[in-house]
Amino acid sequence: EVPHHLVDIRHPSEDYSVGQFFEDARQATRSILDNGRVPIVVGGTGLYLRWYAFFNYLF
Repeated sequence: EVPHHLVDIRHPSEDYSVGQFFEDARQATRSILDNGRVPIVVGGTGLYLRWYAFFNYLF
């Protein structure tokens, strides 16, 4: 079984900005790497994936 992160973490009626997503994704990625594992990023929208891919290099 492969653990999944950032799935069903907000109710659809709640606001969730791309900035909030980026911070959550950054923390999840750091935790995965700290445990000696390789994160695999799948799904999402282009906007969120671009933020994740581009801004991870800046921070």
